[in-house]
Amino acid sequence: MSFNSWLQNLRSALVPGRRRRNHKRRGSLRAATHRLHLETLEDRCLMAFNVMSQYATFIGSLDLQLTQIDADGRLDMVVLSDRGLISVRLGNADGTFGPTLYAAPGDNPRMLATGDFTGDGITDLVTANSAGVGLLKGNGNGTFQPPTSISLPGVFPPGYTDPTPLVQGSLSVATGDLNGDGKLDLVVGGNASFSIFGGCGYYYGYYGCYDNNYNDGYVNVLLGNGAGGFSPAEVHDLGTSRLPYALAVGDINGDGRADVITANNIDLSVLLGDGAGAVGDPISSGSGNQLRSISLGDVDGDGKVDTILGNGDGLSVQKGDGLGSFAAQPRLSTGSGVHSAAISDVNADGQLDLVALSAIHNFVCTLGTYPSCYSGYSTTTPQATVLLGNGAGAFASPLTSQLGSTKVGHGYLAGVALADLTGDGLPELVVDDYHQQNVIVATNNGNWGPQPTIVISDASVVEGNSGTTSALFTVTLVGAHSGSVSVNYATANNMAVAGSDYTTKSGTLTFGPGESTKTISVPVKGDTVAENDERFYVNLSNAVGGQVTDGQGIGTIVDDDAAPLIKISDVSKIEGNGGTTWFVFTVSLSAASGKQVSVNFATADGTATVAGNDYVAASGTVVFAPGQKAAPIAILVRGDTTKEANETFFVNLIGATNAAISDSQGVGTIGNDDGGAAGDGKRKLASTSLAALFLTDDTWTTTRKRK
Repeated sequence: MSFNSWLQNLRSALVPGRRRRNHKRRGSLRAATHRLHLETLEDRCLMAFNVMSQYATFIGSLDLQLTQIDADGRLDMVVLSDRGLISVRLGNADGTFGPTLYAAPGDNPRMLATGDFTGDGITDLVTANSAGVGLLKGNGNGTFQPPTSISLPGVFPPGYTDPTPLVQGSLSVATGDLNGDGKLDLVVGGNASFSIFGGCGYYYGYYGCYDNNYNDGYVNVLLGNGAGGFSPAEVHDLGTSRLPYALAVGDINGDGRADVITANNIDLSVLLGDGAGAVGDPISSGSGNQLRSISLGDVDGDGKVDTILGNGDGLSVQKGDGLGSFAAQPRLSTGSGVHSAAISDVNADGQLDLVALSAIHNFVCTLGTYPSCYSGYSTTTPQATVLLGNGAGAFASPLTSQLGSTKVGHGYLAGVALADLTGDGLPELVVDDYHQQNVIVATNNGNWGPQPTIVISDASVVEGNSGTTSALFTVTLVGAHSGSVSVNYATANNMAVAGSDYTTKSGTLTFGPGESTKTISVPVKGDTVAENDERFYVNLSNAVGGQVTDGQGIGTIVDDDAAPLIKISDVSKIEGNGGTTWFVFTVSLSAASGKQVSVNFATADGTATVAGNDYVAASGTVVFAPGQKAAPIAILVRGDTTKEANETFFVNLIGATNAAISDSQGVGTIGNDDGGAAGDGKRKLASTSLAALFLTDDTWTTTRKRK
């Protein structure tokens, strides 16, 4: 997949993110203390990460760094937006950040790295842009000079025969000292694509032609001179469809030399360094979905570097062999799809843990009923999941912290960092949301021990015809606790709508010592409209002292109203001397229904017959949309000049859905208008006129038979 295709998917929906590089000025990534990059998760909340503050940022924010920008020794925040903007916030002593300063990185930025590339002791910025690399020299106060462009060399992928080299696009960037000279170097992940005519063939009834498309990934090594300049890139082809969406520099094989590792579409590639600035051919291994960052660390205590990749709705540790290859381990469930993750010692016990982010998305129906919902909106709840490690490669059950409240729209936490911002020795969590345009800073309270779980029951109630009936939801606290466990709750629409179907409720439940259950009562409003059973939700959020493992109670409002009755009118009209005349029968309901109602119909001969060319047979289904009370059935009657008695035919109703039939037969009377002896003794009918037909709630007035 090309970067542009990936980014387009990212912007349109919750497609798992790809790529991202690691930290900046670290010679080895084995310490596993660099930040990670993640997304939002599911619906449970262990409050070990507590939201401390949120900061507005740009839409499209997809990369984030915590680094020292000014000289006060505190970590500062740098956020990159793919809309061509960088925001910088200088850090405060209490872990908060100051007002936003801005910089422009260049066209279509995709990734961010930081470091002192000019040797002046001031942090600079490097961005991977669509057509190369941008270097922004720092001024030391949170501002930066305009970017200097660094181009990548053209390439000739295998199978590409054109004499003009292909231009590389930049996908990722990382920094490190590859030649041991004490000066920062750049490693840039790139890609180049081309097509070869594949021929023409016969496809599904037509002739078509097609192209064979190729997209190669590359690693570019640019050695720095310490003054802001870089040598021409050393280029390495990773192979077709192996695109380096994330990069890191670290000692992978333990020889004391810096190596390069990339996270590709489905695996990893390692290019071992020789210590003099050159790297070897790529070694590809492992299996899984690339994340938005590469995080390295020895998670099993064997002295060899490991890493992680995504695996379905969880993570897979990629166990290193110490030689440059990795083997994928069984999937670790995180409870929801993972978009990014990192290795870090979250609880400061000396053992490396895993941290992952994703999002819980719910759809709220605002018009229609399940399964036919005509409109609605989505909500997102950001969460972080931690799997504590035992130092031997095993991990505990996931512990999840909700990162703020549920919001309307989609969420995608694209950039993430872990670092100690408050000086207590525990890493805080900082994430930016690509869609929600905010950065979340969550403190780490260190409470990573087993906590009681919080679950909510479902509830079902018959609505009644008037007044209100209470739907009772039971919230249960499971496990030992010393009291002061609390959780917020709030109702939310699904097919049932607050105000008309039930009363909105929200608040906080607090469990004291010895308490294990609480009840939430939601008033449900009665009515006399026949309708489908409807649902609403009671959602739990922001738990303190406990972990929400089932955070959504489903309330079902059971309809108890009788189905409406269906009847059909009679029609009497003069046949005319030729041509055709419409006989329009009205099918009506005794009351409007909240459900879709349907009934089948078919004509039947009386004294008027189809064979006698008196009328045209018809059959079909009449459908009433919710709220509609009347619908027409039109039958063609043929005119003639034959002297005859009045004739009749029938329209019969059968097979009603969501209604009962009270009058199943409409009688159509064809009045003779031709005179003569045959008609002397029969009743002559005056011609009736029928106004224009409209599908409305109005009851139509027609000639009606007595039954």
